[in-house]
Amino acid sequence: MEGQNIFAEEQSQSEIENLSIKNNKGESNENGGNLVANKSAQKEKIEKFKKKLFQQERDRISKISEKIRQGKDLNEFLANTTKEIKQELGADRVLIYRFDRESKGESGQVINESLITGWTPARDEILPCICFGRRTVNEYQSQGIIAINDINNQKLTPYQKQLLEKFQIQASLTVPIMVNATYSSEESAYALNQVWGLLVVQQCDGEKHWKEEEINLVDSLSREITLALHQDRPRINLAQQKDIFTTINQEMQQLMQEMSEKLRELIKADRVLVYGFNPDWSGEVLAESIQGNWERAGFAFARDFFFKGEQYKQYYVANDIYAKDLARCLIEVLEKI
Repeated sequence: MEGQNIFAEEQSQSEIENLSIKNNKGESNENGGNLVANKSAQKEKIEKFKKKLFQQERDRISKISEKIRQGKDLNEFLANTTKEIKQELGADRVLIYRFDRESKGESGQVINESLITGWTPARDEILPCICFGRRTVNEYQSQGIIAINDINNQKLTPYQKQLLEKFQIQASLTVPIMVNATYSSEESAYALNQVWGLLVVQQCDGEKHWKEEEINLVDSLSREITLALHQDRPRINLAQQKDIFTTINQEMQQLMQEMSEKLRELIKADRVLVYGFNPDWSGEVLAESIQGNWERAGFAFARDFFFKGEQYKQYYVANDIYAKDLARCLIEVLEKI
């Protein structure tokens, strides 16, 4: 699977580069007018290729997420995550590491692992977090993703080298798993403010130069783990005598709001919202992030049946709402906001 994905990406990238080269050379252009038209056409083709690549990556993540979510409980969910990532990236080892809070954020335990037969297992091992690139949990929180292409090109202490050699690690990609969304009144936004653990992909048979799409894939799937942990948390915190459903709603609301804020900033959109369906396909806006003074959606979509089960798709794209065959009642709602 990995070979097919990489081949498709490299082929598309090669086609984009070829288009760019032809454009720069100005082949088959007899005058300035033809040159401008040719540049415009080549630019349009490049944008189509880029769009195709983005769509392929989006579909790829969606399909993996669907397989992961088939787990019946948290343990099975985590096992599915490591298994699917290992298969998708052709990795030698994928593991989930949980920090031990009593260690002051300096060590933890490997609670799940998917491993190619022949390499030394790390499952259930209690390890210092420096094994994955940083000394403390705070450093993982502040510095984020760590991609090591070749440990031989890294400045390692003798202790770090000993730890890596024990498990035959040659290359490593580490993504923090974040939990505990809290609201900041100063920034008027929600933020995930605690590192629960690490999602780690490792290569043992040699160096590996991590591609941006591979890093994005693992980062996206780490958020799936975040969602699963928040859903599972009420069963852990029953001793706190909180109402289970209230706890779920509050934590999920915070998480959805934080993700909406981050996504809006990332794609520079005016609005990002999360819409939830009821069993009868009515629904409501669960979280919303807007830029500036635009009208909030609020209850604009409440109890309206714009989408039915037979119309459901994984995503909808409307570059111009008036150019789409949308119901007039939906257009009227969209115009209001």
